[in-house]
Amino acid sequence: MLQHVLIEPLNLALKQNEIDYVTFTSASSVRGFVTAMQGIDFTGITGICIGEQTNAEAKKYGIQTVVAKEI
Repeated sequence: MLQHVLIEPLNLALKQNEIDYVTFTSASSVRGFVTAMQGIDFTGITGICIGEQTNAEAKKYGIQTVVAKEI
């Protein structure tokens, strides 16, 4: 499955601070990311969130966040 192929390199890139931001489109995408990326210190990640519910979910895991503004 493609998802499993991508997890290991993504996990390594996060541990080596090679990724600046992760974009989250929903609270469930935050939960999926956290589940897939076990063993990561989420406090070093900045999440770009599309709304307040997504923002709140990311903060539960210690992810620093920026919330997109409405246009």
